[in-house]
Amino acid sequence: MGLPINLNLAEMILIYIFLVLSFGMHEAAHAKVAELFGDPQPAKDGVSTWNPIPHLRRSFFSSVIIPAVTWFLLRFFIGGAFTRLDPARIKSRRWGYAAAVAAGPLMNLALAVLCGILAVLYALAVRKHWTSVGVVMLVTGSFNFFGFVFNLLPIPPLDGSSVIRAVFPATDSFFRALQGIPVLLILLVGSQIGPIAAAIFLPLKLYRDALVGILQALPL
Repeated sequence: MGLPINLNLAEMILIYIFLVLSFGMHEAAHAKVAELFGDPQPAKDGVSTWNPIPHLRRSFFSSVIIPAVTWFLLRFFIGGAFTRLDPARIKSRRWGYAAAVAAGPLMNLALAVLCGILAVLYALAVRKHWTSVGVVMLVTGSFNFFGFVFNLLPIPPLDGSSVIRAVFPATDSFFRALQGIPVLLILLVGSQIGPIAAAIFLPLKLYRDALVGILQALPL
């Protein structure tokens, strides 16, 4: 299940490229904020950079291959990358580590906002409510907004659980007990079940409806 929008091949390819790069930017945000708080681990791993490519290269299968399969076959984008952090070396271990972890989802939110702004500016420039650029920005922004909400869920290994564990160390044992939950499998299976799918895809719908409403309201 994905966004109910008819996409041509060129649009699908562009969206795929932008969303894969979004994975890299998500991980880059983790790395750069951790480095800001004194963590040397990203530099040791060669990913202390805003360039998304090194982040994608080290998790090529999960950040490039799996998304290609799910996107072009199922029209749903799923996958991920990873950044190693060293909480023991981060200044202000509680808040510094929480900031480094939260930086990834916040990057997705920033990208979603950027896509919305670009869609509106392009529509104003060409004086058309809908163009291929608008569609690409709509879908790219929708999935980035989904990534922002999804990654903040308090379920391991998602970022939300790590943020809570950092801020409230007493919850560590609880989240350790949840680490065996197959989050991605639940997401894939749930996406095929009506009521569960509606909840899973709510962030996509909220972003899509908001941006569509803004674009349609433009006096073009």
